[in-house]
This record gives sequence, C-alpha cells and structure tokens, in this order.
Amino acid sequence: LITKNNTVSLNQNLGATETLIEGILPITNPVKDYLTIQTTDAVTLEIITIYNTLGQKIFEQNNSQANLNVSHLTSGVIILHITTNKGIFYQKLIKE
Repeated sequence: LITKNNTVSLNQNLGATETLIEGILPITNPVKDYLTIQTTDAVTLEIITIYNTLGQKIFEQNNSQANLNVSHLTSGVIILHITTNKGIFYQKLIKE
C-alpha cells in the first residue's frame, strides 16, 4: 500500500524472493553499484521504485532501462518494486 506521503506498507508475510508475477529472472543479491533486471521477452518494465526499510521512496525510474546505477544509495536493506505490463514484482535486497 503506497500512501500520499510516498511511503509504502509491505505485507510482512512476503518472503525475500517471493514475486507477484512471472517473467523477471532472479536478481543478484547483494547489490553493489549497479542493479541489473532481466526479463523474459513477454515482460516490459514500466516503473522501477526502490524503498528503504522505513517505506520511504529513495529511487524511481519511469522507463524500461534494466541496468540501474544505485551507487548513490545508502548501504542496507532496500525493497525493489517493479511495475510491468504483466503485474507487480517486489523483492528485498541488500545494498552494499
């Protein structure tokens, strides 16, 4: 659930690699400087958002670029939220 103040409330039952759609290949964890998202041909990336553990949006990209420079992000746990033409995918990651 994303609220008007740009915070997100996550389902606590969601496992670290559980997804809501198929078509996104496993993402390397931990992440250092670049986050690479690979998809099958049937999936188109639309919006990529990253949240910190407080639910605050710390990164957003509105195009289908699958190689993101995240070197400026603080180290720690981040939540990756990807909107595609097939649905939504999210995963907890470690940013080194």
